[in-house]
Amino acid sequence: MPTKKKIEQVEELAELFNNSDTIIMADYKGSSVADL
Repeated sequence: MPTKKKIEQVEELAELFNNSDTIIMADYKGSSVADL
């Protein structure tokens, strides 16, 4: 169930994405510091 806090966080992220020219996302799951 969505909480008020989560809804506000999603709205804030949506606004940031809508106002950005470029968005870069990365997933480093499973990588060690040495690999990076």
